[in-house]
Amino acid sequence: MGYAKNIGHNLLTQILKIIFGMLTGIIVARALGPAGQGYAAYILLVFNLLGTFGHLGIVSAAPYFQKKSAFARRDVFSTNLNTIALITLGLSIGVVLAYLFFGVLSDYSSFYVVLGIILMGLTLFVELFQNWLVADERIIENNRAGLVSFFIKSGAILLLWVSGLLTPLTFVLVNAISLSIWLIQLLFKVHEGFSFKITGAILKAEYLYGSVAWTASLFAFLHYRLDQFMIKGFLGNEELGVYTIAVTIAELLFLLPMAIHSALSGRLYNADDEVQGRHVVAKTFRLSMLICFLLCFVGAAGSFLIPFVYGKAYQGGTAIMLILLPGILFASA
Repeated sequence: MGYAKNIGHNLLTQILKIIFGMLTGIIVARALGPAGQGYAAYILLVFNLLGTFGHLGIVSAAPYFQKKSAFARRDVFSTNLNTIALITLGLSIGVVLAYLFFGVLSDYSSFYVVLGIILMGLTLFVELFQNWLVADERIIENNRAGLVSFFIKSGAILLLWVSGLLTPLTFVLVNAISLSIWLIQLLFKVHEGFSFKITGAILKAEYLYGSVAWTASLFAFLHYRLDQFMIKGFLGNEELGVYTIAVTIAELLFLLPMAIHSALSGRLYNADDEVQGRHVVAKTFRLSMLICFLLCFVGAAGSFLIPFVYGKAYQGGTAIMLILLPGILFASA
């Protein structure tokens, strides 16, 4: 699939997610209120963090070894899939022990924790399958699967809101169901040989290769996430709910440059030589920075609409968003 076509489809996909994501975000914010919004956001934050970074860089490195190494694709895929299964099992046991014996997430019922563990595991596997498709430049297929999941989630939120059943619990449940649907679709799209085997050499090489980028991504993520843990601990769910609205809006805006990044990754993994790769990176970086700066101005102007669109209870989100935008700008570029 052509590089330009992949970028175009990515941008269209993310524009749809921005539009409908903001609409459903308004519904959720008004239905749950700041306290309910913060309550749901915190448990999603915890398990999204574990799911996104629990692989310790192995999943991030998989596309490179899939396309550029001397290892067989089947061995790379099997090693990653089996390792992710073991990581998911280990993290799940750790979460259960922390919940039962150390009071972690004590504000939440066991049903929330089970849903969180499911979300964590689904996120780990979805990340792996997505990266595998991106490396093969099958980005449009991945986008279509993501859009199906996204629109099912949006429709479910709308139905729950209309029926008066939208609560923090049902919101978390919808997130888990939609991610399950995404993973099921990806399972049918990734046609790769598999065996119950972990190749130590592959695992070691992937960790050494991917751990640096993983660390950088983790710190970029925590740049505007770590403070949410502090807000939850010191100020409570209501203030966290206001803060997460600003973060969510800013993240939605910067989905566009992130769309360019995934297409760039797919092209680089398939580039014939280093010179071609550098040329693609330079052109893409300029486009990404231009979009980021334009979105920053849009976000700054739009932040003043937060109390009118989301409700007066969220008016503190305006100042928060203005502070967050520059940091997210450079983290996304």
